[in-house]
Amino acid sequence: EERITGIGSYWDNKGENEIDVIAINDLDKTAIVAEVKRNPKKIDMNILQSKVHSVKELAKYKVELQGLSLGNM
Repeated sequence: EERITGIGSYWDNKGENEIDVIAINDLDKTAIVAEVKRNPKKIDMNILQSKVHSVKELAKYKVELQGLSLGNM
């Protein structure tokens, strides 16, 4: 069972690093970071990982990456 204490999206002030969903658990210091695309073939986990590294606030969390598409809804 996932415990989520905050959820939202992220983009930097240049608009270059956009993350669709970040769900954090401040109690366990874990985070789920997800890329959401209509076409699952367009999800690139390597790009998502580089976006995560650009968010300094996520450094203190154990991050799980996910790719989500219409099939997950």
